[in-house]
Amino acid sequence: MAVKYRKISVRIWSDKKFMSVSDDAKLLFVFVLTHPHMTSTGALRNSISGLATELGWTRKRATKAFEQLLNKPLLEYDDRIGPVIVAPNFVKHNQPENPNVVKGWRSSFNDLPECELVKNHYERVKGFLKGFPQSFRKPFEKPFAEPFRNQEQEQEQEQDLYEESYSDSPSEDTEDVFDKAPCAGGQTYLLREAKVLEYETLYGEQIDVRFELHKACQWLRDNPSRRKTVRGMPKYLNGWLSRAVDSARGKRPTAPPKLETLDDDDIGGIIGTRLVTPEEADAALGIKRDKSGRVVNDDEYSEILGGIDVSDQQSSGPQA
Repeated sequence: MAVKYRKISVRIWSDKKFMSVSDDAKLLFVFVLTHPHMTSTGALRNSISGLATELGWTRKRATKAFEQLLNKPLLEYDDRIGPVIVAPNFVKHNQPENPNVVKGWRSSFNDLPECELVKNHYERVKGFLKGFPQSFRKPFEKPFAEPFRNQEQEQEQEQDLYEESYSDSPSEDTEDVFDKAPCAGGQTYLLREAKVLEYETLYGEQIDVRFELHKACQWLRDNPSRRKTVRGMPKYLNGWLSRAVDSARGKRPTAPPKLETLDDDDIGGIIGTRLVTPEEADAALGIKRDKSGRVVNDDEYSEILGGIDVSDQQSSGPQA
């Protein structure tokens, strides 16, 4: 299963700026860095009120802590278009392992508000990559404006992506291809790493996304008559992953039966820790109950049994 994680340097505890803020500010900073919706470049679409709600804080408490982080500045914030929080040094501690990771970085900017803070962060990440090989820098060679397209541009690029998603013969540009799926009409759908990263963001907490995608592609190889059109592949893969999540939820183990633990002396010979019935527990502890389950004393219990003293019968043995 894919696991989301963020790297936080242990040197944070000797960082002058971090150690100078309050405990609330420290907790808030770590919460932002490890937030489930934090992008891979350190940007988070959230507001101060939203963070306060998630932490169970008042807005006043969250604002006081947040302002300390802004003043250092350990965080940056802009809420003029859409609230967005940026950790400026995030990528320094979460460096890319390969060029495909950087492609995911660039894609993450498409979901952020079109504001000056995001533009500056884009340029910051681009500058950070200057020390990396060309294959790492390539996704950020395009200007900042391109990730934020209008609707007409999006439709044109979606068509381009569609045309790039299949071929009748092996494509030369297969560097970032995760898997290939045969489609109707003899075409081939190229499942690229950028799309896999999208699926991992959505489903990665519940299932092993990459394993499931390989299974989905293999199913199409094994079932020629059930192959999809190239345009239908995203819907097919999304449906496959959704069903895998539902299946994983259905297979979660139920809680084990509750164990009642009694000491040896208490249970009169029932040794150790095992499943004990309520009746055994009552008998071992000398507890008497009426038909409704209410605990009663000896006199009440005798009256319930019609005046028969059960304790006397048990002590004197069987009657003739």
